Amino acid sequence: MPMLFWIIACALVALIAALFALAVLRRGRGGVSAGAYDMQVYRDQLREVERDIERGVLPVEQAKQVRLEISRKMLEADRMAQGPAADGPAPIWAGWVGVACVLGTLLAAFGLYSVLGAPGYGDQPIAARYAFADKLYANRPTQEEAEAARPAAPSRAAPQPEMISLMKQLREAVARKPGDVQGLTLLAQYEMRLGNYVAGHRAQSKLIAAKGDTATAQDYTDLGEYLTVAANDIITRDAEAAFAKALDRDPDDERARYYIGLMMAQNGRPDRAFQIWDQVLRNSAPDAQWVPVIRENIPTLAWLAGQGNYTLPPSTAKVVTVNDVMRAMRAPMPQAREAILRDGLETLGQRLGAQGGPPQDWAVMIAGTQLLGETDRATGIYGEAQVVFSTQADALALVQAAYEGRWPVADSTAPAPDQAQIDAAADMTPQDRDAMIRGMVDGLVDRLRSDGGSPEEWGRAVASLATLGDSTQATALLIQGRAALAEDATGLATLNAAATAAGITP
Repeated sequence: MPMLFWIIACALVALIAALFALAVLRRGRGGVSAGAYDMQVYRDQLREVERDIERGVLPVEQAKQVRLEISRKMLEADRMAQGPAADGPAPIWAGWVGVACVLGTLLAAFGLYSVLGAPGYGDQPIAARYAFADKLYANRPTQEEAEAARPAAPSRAAPQPEMISLMKQLREAVARKPGDVQGLTLLAQYEMRLGNYVAGHRAQSKLIAAKGDTATAQDYTDLGEYLTVAANDIITRDAEAAFAKALDRDPDDERARYYIGLMMAQNGRPDRAFQIWDQVLRNSAPDAQWVPVIRENIPTLAWLAGQGNYTLPPSTAKVVTVNDVMRAMRAPMPQAREAILRDGLETLGQRLGAQGGPPQDWAVMIAGTQLLGETDRATGIYGEAQVVFSTQADALALVQAAYEGRWPVADSTAPAPDQAQIDAAADMTPQDRDAMIRGMVDGLVDRLRSDGGSPEEWGRAVASLATLGDSTQATALLIQGRAALAEDATGLATLNAAATAAGITP
């Protein structure tokens, strides 16, 4: 087929070139002048007038006027014919120059096609492309194959011995209570954060099984995401099934729809992927972690889908906040951190550069940049902040804490149970104790997990959960508290002491 294409193309090019060259070389050669040609036309017109008179279709008086007008034109044409020739034969060199230009243009076209085109590439009708996409879709690797082919993860800092011990306790606690929804939730999250992706998605599967019919769309989307991460970002059949179940429960789950679009792109259907991602981009919150990924890749996807005039909707990304930094710290992989932080940090950086800002904004900028792994840039921002706040001790302490990884620390004044309340609760009946402590503890635990807190608050929450008999949550919260206070030796000692006193061994 490719050879036949070239034969036909060369034949057509040669024919066009020959006709063009013939026209150039014969221009004016052996032809009559314009004046002589006009005389011949006018003679024919006079003969036509005579025939019209004979047929009776032209009155004699009107025929006289017509003859007079034609005769006047004939005189003018005869005068022009007797004058110097206006258009003689074209010079030989001009003809050959024209031929050379035609041949040069054709050769340049062939050369350009050999560089930018795809010589030898077979036809790709739409049916064949759809068939190829179906083949890609059907022959995807299984979850096990994708996990086995996943490249080795880059070296990362080994967890501290205390963290290893706490994770062991959490796993053992879940093993003793395999239907504990809260324990399975925490186990899945922490396994993913530690890079144990297979263990993470297995724990999430057990969580969904424990929940049964009450499993939410978010539960299934989390499972699909964990499976995708474990499969080196390939959307396997298992992951697709999880996303499909999420969309059955919530058709507006934009995270699940994002991954379905990614699956379409991976399997040769950029047209469907573009349609899905365009809708997801327009319907998602500006700070959704998948929005930066879509904005970066959808222009190329639009081109592949035949949408050459596609225009990105304007970005409404907000400035990054303390909560965003905390959320990025809990993200299971660097790509997720970048998706959470990148656009907001750029907006915040532009604002700080143009008009400055409070020390909290500088701390956010420093901590967020470090989370992205841009240590040199973070050092530069920290140096700039030191100059800006050189006379403000509190501000310097805040930006220094951010630079040294000891920030953010929540300064919320939300009520929390004190030690006296905890001690008193130990002497109550289980029902009264649970009623008194649970309301105070739940709010504190939620705030600590989302925004962090002081070492005393972490210790108080761990002790409260232990007093309630919820050792699984207490152990999990202790793990998170140790991670949040990893660079604060004094805070760690406070937390460990509170946990030990409550019977939770760090």
